[in-house]
Amino acid sequence: MVVAGLLSLFLSVAAAFPTEDAKLEHSVLTPTPAQVISRGRWSVSKEGLAMTGRDPAGGYNYWLPTTDRALVGDGVVRARIRRGARLDCTILFRATADPGQPRDFSAYGLSLEPDEVVLYRWERGDARPLSTGVKVADLASHAELEVVIYLVGPQILATVYDAQTLALLATVSARDAALPSGHVGLRAQDRQTADTVLTHLSVQPARLSVAPERFPFGRTRLVRLAAADRSKVPADVGVTREQTDGEATWLLTDAEGLERMRRAGLSPVDLGSETPWWIHDASYLAARGKPVVRTEKGFDLTLSYKDPEMVEALLRGWHALYPDVTRLERLAVTSQGRPLWALRVSDTPAQDEGEPAVLLVGANHGDELPSVDYVLDAIGALLEGRGDPQIDRWVSGLDIWCVPMANPDGANMFLNISTAGGRRNARDIDNDGPDPWDGIDLNRNYPFRWGSLGEVGSSSWRHHDRYRGPSAGSEVETRALMGLASRYRPVAVLSFHTNATTILSPYTIDGAENPEPDEAWAIAEALAEAAGEQPNGRGYKVKRKLYSVDGTDQDWYRHSFGSAAFIVEGSHRTPTEPELRIGTVAGVRGIYRTLFDRVLDGPRVSGRVLDAAGRPLEAEVRVEGIALRAGERWSSRPQDGRFDRLLPASGSYTLRVLMDGYREETRAVDVQGVADVDIVLRRL
Repeated sequence: MVVAGLLSLFLSVAAAFPTEDAKLEHSVLTPTPAQVISRGRWSVSKEGLAMTGRDPAGGYNYWLPTTDRALVGDGVVRARIRRGARLDCTILFRATADPGQPRDFSAYGLSLEPDEVVLYRWERGDARPLSTGVKVADLASHAELEVVIYLVGPQILATVYDAQTLALLATVSARDAALPSGHVGLRAQDRQTADTVLTHLSVQPARLSVAPERFPFGRTRLVRLAAADRSKVPADVGVTREQTDGEATWLLTDAEGLERMRRAGLSPVDLGSETPWWIHDASYLAARGKPVVRTEKGFDLTLSYKDPEMVEALLRGWHALYPDVTRLERLAVTSQGRPLWALRVSDTPAQDEGEPAVLLVGANHGDELPSVDYVLDAIGALLEGRGDPQIDRWVSGLDIWCVPMANPDGANMFLNISTAGGRRNARDIDNDGPDPWDGIDLNRNYPFRWGSLGEVGSSSWRHHDRYRGPSAGSEVETRALMGLASRYRPVAVLSFHTNATTILSPYTIDGAENPEPDEAWAIAEALAEAAGEQPNGRGYKVKRKLYSVDGTDQDWYRHSFGSAAFIVEGSHRTPTEPELRIGTVAGVRGIYRTLFDRVLDGPRVSGRVLDAAGRPLEAEVRVEGIALRAGERWSSRPQDGRFDRLLPASGSYTLRVLMDGYREETRAVDVQGVADVDIVLRRL
């Protein structure tokens, strides 16, 4: 009878205003503070509930009572809102939240926006619409609104009325069974004013048992059909993307399009709402799962973006073709079992000859696909261009380490599972299997001033896109790159990203004072000039930061080793057009080529620190006249005592070399281009 009564409400809701029944509808506006999970500041008085202050950490502001009276599965939710200067809030229902992770909430919500009413579903803080928004042009003119929401199993019907005239303003509906029960509450946007008050919130529970059901999230539907059924798809189905995958066809449509297919007698082979990159990129889909394409001297890198399997195939292929100048090293294995590869390019790749090390890194963020190609392009130039005097000089004079894909799990997430993920490393942080909400932002996980900006430079919320991780250097990928850099102390680093057409010169974090004079900035300007005009019609600009950020690899390399470490933000995000994809890669060639020349030609001072018996020492090497102002201590590397330091200009310098238990040594050095000097320390 309860079900029948609720269903009759669905059918008759537009016919008359639903009268309140105080005997059945339980008010939920007066819980004790201990019975509420909230973000932001809220005031509860006899007038009702109002948001009086934003969440200082950013994100969502919400108030969620956890009493039994506020619990609803099937039933009716009623709310009245007195509008102030600005209305922009959401009535939450079937909501759950973790007091220890208050951003980690899941809920349905009816959003009352300035001129629109929309049904949403939140999952771990991420919201997607379940319904098409209903425009209400004069919504802001109504002084008080009444909302009535009917819930029967997966069926949701929400109505909005003028609370004074009882006129029906909007009706929206959806079907979604992911959240069978939970509490009611209120979410407010930052823009909502404190004079907007929730004056009434009540629940009339039907107390039915509703089992959860896996159902696509949001309105997007990625439908897989048998290839033979493609011709049966009705013409009025809105298809925004289409790809053929083997014997099946994938169509990207919406909830209405899926319903039209089903009414035409079509049954999806597979159904979801997450859209992987391959559904948008025919070039990548054509190359996925196929062998890399050989050329006369190497491989064709222009055909598509690269997934982890392609990157490994290319690195193995180059190593097989050029074993005399390459070494392939597996730095680590990710949480999903993928290898993290580095390719060393040197004329003595099997041994540490004592040459300045340069590090190139791509895809700290797995969804920034051109950054992978920037590093692969450099490898191809170094190996396939042998015989060119300039390239041979780089290979013989430098120790070049290339890590094209620092985040293979994130890249796989973005390419093959969901474009909603991929920036982070996709490590399963909540023990429910890797998904788009998982992972740590590797470029917020490095130890230098990790988390020092609080919620500004990164986030402590585990489902935030810039989640910095549970501790500094917590991630296997971060530790692998740190380990490589600690072994070889790179004199210069290029960490590739997209898409600001910018070179960031260290330090990028707020408050860290750069060395004075700062050789890195002048080098960055030379790199930007060498790059020239990009496919977007702009040239690279040198900046300290794009926005406040902490825990970056760039700052850690600089602080730890004195590296001239640059973040290179390419000209385009991830273009699908082949000419733009190829053009943005070509646009960085001047950057890495100019950096190789700058390291080789100087001004630079290099050398070794040894003890009296000729054994290498890890000693601090200071250059007098260059002020280090962020607590840096730059040392020679322990395996061979080597140090390399790029200098702002040629001229006379004094080196001070210090190590506990040894006498301090000073050495005057005249640097005209490159100066090599060995320094012997003697025990006290």
